[in-house]
Amino acid sequence: MPKALFIISFMLLSSLSFAQTSKIDSLSKVKKEKQILQLEEQLKEYRADSTSIETDLQQKKIDLHALQLESQSSANRNYELAAKLRKDAHDKSAARQAEKAAREAGKLAKKVRSADNAVQKYEKKLRKLTKNISSDEKKLAKLKAALQLLNNASASQTGS
Repeated sequence: MPKALFIISFMLLSSLSFAQTSKIDSLSKVKKEKQILQLEEQLKEYRADSTSIETDLQQKKIDLHALQLESQSSANRNYELAAKLRKDAHDKSAARQAEKAAREAGKLAKKVRSADNAVQKYEKKLRKLTKNISSDEKKLAKLKAALQLLNNASASQTGS
């Protein structure tokens, strides 16, 4: 009788500890699955933002190139008018044209600097997003591996 009571109590205690372990494993699995879903959603957002920024960046680069060409032609025109003014320093018409060309060249140079800053800002955003995507992909791979280990461990416990 005491031997049977001992065996029954041992079986009861071992089943309770197994139930607690499986409950903890189950909670751990659910938590990891939730983290995986959140990371996958974040990655989708990052990739969508990345695509959007890439297209905006390409357009900004095209705009910058066009502004650079326009600015260069304006600077050339300013140089020509300044040279013309040097030949005849008392020509009021040439002075006005040279002044107007200089103002226009200055405005265009300012637009080029602004466009260049915008391109740099978009490139920085794209680098940051690429870094975040890479980091989150690594985290996702680790979480999936950990979840697979939990699944294998729980399968071996239920199988034995």
